[in-house]
Amino acid sequence: MLPDQPMQSKPVTSADELNDPILIGLFSYWQGLPRTGSIPLYESVDVVDMPPHLLPNIFVVEVENEPRDYKYRLVGTELDRRNGFAGTGMRLSEMPIDHTEKLAEEFNRIVESGQPRFSSGVFITGDELFRDVERVVVPLSHDGEKVDLLLGTVVFFAYRPDTTRRMDASNSPYTPE
Repeated sequence: MLPDQPMQSKPVTSADELNDPILIGLFSYWQGLPRTGSIPLYESVDVVDMPPHLLPNIFVVEVENEPRDYKYRLVGTELDRRNGFAGTGMRLSEMPIDHTEKLAEEFNRIVESGQPRFSSGVFITGDELFRDVERVVVPLSHDGEKVDLLLGTVVFFAYRPDTTRRMDASNSPYTPE
């Protein structure tokens, strides 16, 4: 049975609002990207320049219009492992997960606002274990104004059903490198 705790989502404007080093790392990387408008340019994203500890947990999503969908251009190995399938090349609408509608709503908010979002909550992963998750998704653009792509990262923590709180990092089965 899934806990009755929907994902909580909010705009994020500063790395100071985040606690996890992977989330902070991605957000800080995004803030440092060049801009020609209000949104950083996708062409500036280079995995060689990205802190290596971020790579297993990142994803890049292309925004498709008419109909609106999201195509995963890149999914990190840790995310594939946790989800139980390889997500690169899949559309969100094709993914074998239960929360595609909620994820599409969150992505839509980012596309419409041009603002990054932080979300957290509990869900069941491909390994069929409950996990606390935290996610940051940031907008990217080809022209600096229109959101064409999303860059995100997800971190997983062990879920403690007896307390409905996540374990601290020393007890987590996932330890960032």
